[in-house]
Amino acid sequence: MLFCTTGIALRMMLCDRPLEGISHIVIDEVHERDTQTDLLIMLVRELLPQRPELRVLLMSATLQADVFSRYFDECPVLNCKGRSYPVTEHFLEDVLTYTGHKLTPDSPCYLADHQHWHKQSFTLHRGQHTAEWQDGGQSINPDYDEARYADRPEGVRTVLRHLNEHVINLDLIIELLAHIDDEHGEGAILVFLPGIADISSLLNSLQVSRRFGDVSAFRVLPLHSSLSPAEQSAVFDTMPPGVRKIVLATNIAETSITIDDAVFVIDSGRAKQMLFDERKQMRRLVDCWISQAEARQRAGRAGRVRPGHVFKLFTRFRGVRAMEVARRPEMLRSPLQELCLQLRLAPLLADYPLRAAFALALDEPPDVAVTAAISSLQRTGALDTNEQLTPLGQHLAALPVDVSIGRLILFGALLRCAEPILLIAAALSDRSPFLSPLARRDEARAAQVCFNKEQSDHLAVLEAHAQWAEAKRTGGNGEGRRFCDRHFLSERTMQGMSDMASQFWQQLAELGLLPAQDRRNAERWEARRRAANENADNPLVLKAVLCAGLFPNVLRAAPGKHVPVLIQQKQSVTIHPSSFNKQQKQFES
Repeated sequence: MLFCTTGIALRMMLCDRPLEGISHIVIDEVHERDTQTDLLIMLVRELLPQRPELRVLLMSATLQADVFSRYFDECPVLNCKGRSYPVTEHFLEDVLTYTGHKLTPDSPCYLADHQHWHKQSFTLHRGQHTAEWQDGGQSINPDYDEARYADRPEGVRTVLRHLNEHVINLDLIIELLAHIDDEHGEGAILVFLPGIADISSLLNSLQVSRRFGDVSAFRVLPLHSSLSPAEQSAVFDTMPPGVRKIVLATNIAETSITIDDAVFVIDSGRAKQMLFDERKQMRRLVDCWISQAEARQRAGRAGRVRPGHVFKLFTRFRGVRAMEVARRPEMLRSPLQELCLQLRLAPLLADYPLRAAFALALDEPPDVAVTAAISSLQRTGALDTNEQLTPLGQHLAALPVDVSIGRLILFGALLRCAEPILLIAAALSDRSPFLSPLARRDEARAAQVCFNKEQSDHLAVLEAHAQWAEAKRTGGNGEGRRFCDRHFLSERTMQGMSDMASQFWQQLAELGLLPAQDRRNAERWEARRRAANENADNPLVLKAVLCAGLFPNVLRAAPGKHVPVLIQQKQSVTIHPSSFNKQQKQFES
């Protein structure tokens, strides 16, 4: 029996004899619809005519079973009763009734006259995604229907009439927390919020609150991916008698982490989702409504230890009628270049043109998206005019990374700066090693700014890793941990960078682009390693490799009145607040 990631299973499907020696394959969490899972399912379906004895089981707690059943020629559907307890649902109109919440005119959630809302539009593979409604000044919620709430108290109708449902109502959440504490029994409360900014705002409000700031009665804990492992693990602690735990989490607590003692869930109905804007050719993290399947997943977190309650901060109409049934498949909101390369590697689809291969998918991307991906790979030199892999394409397809990171790795090997570029590629493939605790954000940034020596966030990561490695070399593992603590670094991420960079080196060695490690002749290996890193200490070469590898995601800095004007593909852009270069007045050429 082999337990493996979806990526490993996909690699097994790309060999000449897919799944040889395997009699059963179980694919879990298929409702998430990421590109790797969808591609694996497509290849497994194409394999079945050649392997009729192969048994395939697709699993999920919230999957649209009929969609997958039809895809596999009306295959049987098995329903297994779960072990979770029943969860009572309460929607926004119920929450407003319980709390008697009043929406004041100065609230950020209040729709005032002459207010102009700007929509965020993204050209996706299938039509347009709009994160807000159309511009225009109006004081009535465009999603409000008087007849729908005729049986509700006037106060509830007044709030719904003027409510901007796209803005997180922190005041309502605090009032709801008080209601749960007053009217319901013991149990931890899990609050789902879209991102770190919302978690930070609510955490600060609760900490200064007379009621929830009492640490003898409440323990308020944030949970998101940029926290250190120690900070994340605090959410699993058992509270002393009389202390209620309140966890403020992103969707990391939806599937990745289970808080066993959660009895109450407050669901904002929002999440950050990575979308690809075809017009700008950029990925952007956008605040979106979740799907009905994700809402069920969140609600299920309340029924782990006993019957629970989920309080949904969106209306019943939105939850049942307006929300998408399931999350939009990643294949329909992401660039397709990497998928094109993997499809060219698949023996099962070797005779298919790429457009015909994509037509086999569970949800077929539109032809315009496939054409754009093919054209991009042909401009890169990864595909020839017949849509077959070139030598460069063979190398890129063999690397289990995004195309731009693959190009970066190849340029690093060719320009003899392998180790630093492989470490940067590893960092780009994982989360940032720079931690930013909510209560010590300024202190963390002051401790980390020393790594920014070349006006480059990529090289700052490299410098932090180099200093950490030196601290470990001279003072042992203990000094390495202390170094990370002093500079607010994730040692797990640092070690992960080293491990992934070693894997990249091994893969490039198998491709003949870097020397393979020779354990029998250490002196010869060291000489070859130094030769592959001849330009490793030259920041100009490293920056050139970064620019070439990550192109066209580069920008031009022009002199401005107070700060540089940054232009990317003829559009003005700004630097993210987490960047070391956010406050830079000028950039060296």
